[in-house]
Amino acid sequence: MLTYLVVWSKFHKMKTSTLVVVLSIALLQCFKGIPASPLVPCPDEVSKGCPYHQEEFPVYYSHPGDCSKFCECGTEAIAWEVTCRSGLLWNDILQACDWAVNVDCGDRPRP
Repeated sequence: MLTYLVVWSKFHKMKTSTLVVVLSIALLQCFKGIPASPLVPCPDEVSKGCPYHQEEFPVYYSHPGDCSKFCECGTEAIAWEVTCRSGLLWNDILQACDWAVNVDCGDRPRP
């Protein structure tokens, strides 16, 4: 608890811009080694199924071109591509990434 108070007192005295830089560096260190994925839109055929206004829970669709990817509907009916972690494939039944042995990709290509 004492360590927390010492750290907080140091952050409390920093200028806002300095604090943002320090916290950004700390956050980057947490995700070091995890590749950043830019926002890539899914094919238009997938986005057509997305609701225009975001519901309480996200809407997911399988990616038609890759069994290791899925599409998440965002705002204004645009679906964005998301890649499962290495070794996992998109499971339409569970609506989650799952081990390959549990997934039926149908006609979607496996990576």
